[in-house]
Amino acid sequence: MPGNATHNLHNLLTLRGALVRDPHVWSEYLTEAIARYGDAATP
Repeated sequence: MPGNATHNLHNLLTLRGALVRDPHVWSEYLTEAIARYGDAATP
């Protein structure tokens, strides 16, 4: 999870001409994780 929840949208722009990844899909996964585990997260 830490690799997916960085503040800088890592791997959004891929190397070597691969397709650009959709940031909306990425943000949906973060929203799901917050809904599922947010209450158990420690600051």
